[in-house]
Amino acid sequence: NYELESRTALAKSDSSGGRDVVAEVGTWKITRAELDMMIEAEIDMQLSQLAGSLAPEERRAQKQKMLDGVLKQGEREQWLGRFIAEELLCRSAREEKLADDPEVRALTRNIERKVLAQKLLDREFAKGIEIGPEDLKAYYDAHKDQFKKDGREQAFEQVRNEVYGAVRMQKEMEIQQRILGELKDRYNVVIHTSKLGGK
Repeated sequence: NYELESRTALAKSDSSGGRDVVAEVGTWKITRAELDMMIEAEIDMQLSQLAGSLAPEERRAQKQKMLDGVLKQGEREQWLGRFIAEELLCRSAREEKLADDPEVRALTRNIERKVLAQKLLDREFAKGIEIGPEDLKAYYDAHKDQFKKDGREQAFEQVRNEVYGAVRMQKEMEIQQRILGELKDRYNVVIHTSKLGGK
C-alpha cells in the first residue's frame, strides 16, 4: 500500500516545483513542469482558432487568464487525468496495431497535412502581419457601414475588436494568396476542371 501510495500521490513541492513528478505511466515520469507545458500547448491550440479575431496583446491576456484559471481553480489534476487517459488509449491502440489500419493511416496523413499547412501559414502570418492603430482607424473610416448596428453607426472604440478581426482577415488572405501563387508555380500545379464532372 505504501509503495502504491508513494508512486501515485502528487509529489511534495520543491522550491522550483518544476522537477516534481506528478504521475508515472510505466517508465514515463510526468513532472509538474511538463504538465504545465502540456496545458499551455492545449490552451494555445484552443486560442489559435481565435487568432484572427484577437489582437496579439488581447490573445496574450486571454491565454494568461486561462492559465491562471487552471492554476487558481486547481484544475491541474483534471488536465493530468485527461492527458493520462489519452496516453493510455494511444498506447493500447498502438499495441492493437491500429496505426497500421489503412483508414487510420489516411486520417493521420490528412490531419498531418492540415496541421503542417496551418503551422506554415501561422509562421508566415507572424512574420508578415503588423497592424497598428492607424491601420485600424483607416479601415474603420473606409468601412463604417460594415460596423453599423441596428442601422446606426458605432464609435470606433466600440467596434475596435471587430475592426481588428476584419483587418487581420484581409491581411491573412493577401499573404495566403501570395504564398499559394508562389507554391503553385514552384510545384507546377495544373487543375483539369473539365475532368471534375458536375453541371
